[in-house]
Amino acid sequence: MLKIIICEDNINDCEELKQTLSHLLFDREEVTFECYEDGSELVEVMERGGHIWADLIFMDITMPRLDGMKTAHILRRNDVDSAIIFITARKDMVFQGYEVQAYAYLLKPVAVEKLEEILQSYLEKRRKVQGQFFLIKRQKRKEFILLNAIKYLMSDKRKIKAVVEYPCESIEFYMKMQEAEEVLKSAGFFRCHQSYLVNIHHVLYWDGNSIVMKGNEKIPVSRKYREEVNRKIESCSNL
Repeated sequence: MLKIIICEDNINDCEELKQTLSHLLFDREEVTFECYEDGSELVEVMERGGHIWADLIFMDITMPRLDGMKTAHILRRNDVDSAIIFITARKDMVFQGYEVQAYAYLLKPVAVEKLEEILQSYLEKRRKVQGQFFLIKRQKRKEFILLNAIKYLMSDKRKIKAVVEYPCESIEFYMKMQEAEEVLKSAGFFRCHQSYLVNIHHVLYWDGNSIVMKGNEKIPVSRKYREEVNRKIESCSNL
């Protein structure tokens, strides 16, 4: 699942970009969109205690209340690490983007070929990282956890604990379980309980009530997820 934020004050340009992105990503990634008409709207979300999370943020630079460059600075100061792609008609603004680690720039009118090239580059880099590591944010810094080392994730409200095989420890960080599930499901992780996300590669067997992990840890299976767990485990011939 790819989440994209578009921050663009021109409603027609926003809708056109959304449709173009949907078309380009149709057979590559599932995608969801959030649209904002001004940078100030993004800042207001954070001021109300909300969290800005997206894989990609397409940011218009020229907006009436809070321009895209100032918005990007505020996002970075609040530890929003999404890849930012600036949309602008002004070539002179390009170099300012280095201060906020901009991923790319698109000059208006947006050329579909250039947009596709940027998307392809981003998706390739994203898959390389996701193929080996799980990216988390802990104590205001990014950390990478080796996917194969994660046995399972356990949630407690907004905090998640990753139980890893090596080194033998638990790593706590803040993320919604649903977000973690979307990121990790393609790597063999599946939900067996509202509070647990399990790595299939660390499962020994399940007895109908709980999943037995390597090391003989037992993970509960709720009634809601029993059919899904059964299908997942039966599809793995090595279990």
